[in-house]
Amino acid sequence: MKENLNQRLGLIQQIEQERGSRLLVYFLHDKAMIADDAVLHLYDKLEAMGWQPRLDLFLQSRGGFTEITWKIISLLWEFGDHLGVLVPYRAHSGATLIALAADEIVMGPISELSSTDPARGHYLLPKGPDGKPVNVSVQDLRRCVEFVKREAGEGADFISALFQHIHPLAIGALEQSHELVRLIARKALLTHWDEAEKGEAIERIVDTLNGRLHSHIYPLSRREAKEGLGLPVVYPSPDLWQRMWRLYLAYQGVVYTEHPVEGKEGAVRRILCLIETRERTTALRQTVAREKGRERVLEMRWETMARA
Repeated sequence: MKENLNQRLGLIQQIEQERGSRLLVYFLHDKAMIADDAVLHLYDKLEAMGWQPRLDLFLQSRGGFTEITWKIISLLWEFGDHLGVLVPYRAHSGATLIALAADEIVMGPISELSSTDPARGHYLLPKGPDGKPVNVSVQDLRRCVEFVKREAGEGADFISALFQHIHPLAIGALEQSHELVRLIARKALLTHWDEAEKGEAIERIVDTLNGRLHSHIYPLSRREAKEGLGLPVVYPSPDLWQRMWRLYLAYQGVVYTEHPVEGKEGAVRRILCLIETRERTTALRQTVAREKGRERVLEMRWETMARA
């Protein structure tokens, strides 16, 4: 955790001074997801920091569990009166949901949000080559049904054929997850927008992010997010952006550096997640063994370091 620590802490302090805020970092490896095990560590940092008139979250993530995004949103709003989300590069899927709860979404020229429609596995879904259920989204199913109806007509006995491959209960679970994402997206926007004033805008944003982008990883730029969707996107000053990008590169250097494990051939240790403020750092460490092109997890543990 000590790799380039002083550089990171210096940049955090500089960003705080320019923004007039306190900054919490939540930086995830592409192999990691927003998940329940991080919530207590986020709370630990926020509790140590205390309530702030302006709270910023520096967020890098490909997404994660939908339910946990709402827990994180609720937690952030317990500790600040004004919430900013700083997106150095990618805040996709569940991370986009978190960004929707912000008074300000600070995005640079390379920053991305994404679609929020969920793709989930279910034990009743078809299995992939690895024997695990494949991830399917409600939008995949809906587009499939619409395509067949359009090409083959309403008389096609498609639904019964579909149920031979995908269990009806799995489809029900996927539909429920789709409605859950829409609920959380709407609730996130309502943390800082008035429904009477912004109701139409809220519905447009929820609809766009849940199916109208036609790809779960569609890269939504700051211009599209601001001018197309009407989200409260802020363009950082050149100095602030340079600090945000340098901080992103500093975390990238820590998270994507692997260290061989002494005495264990083919085993490496890496960090999957960093949660950090000026006072405390918590890392999720993972040790894996690589065998025949596959990884086997040997150990996962959280470590925290507090500073005076």
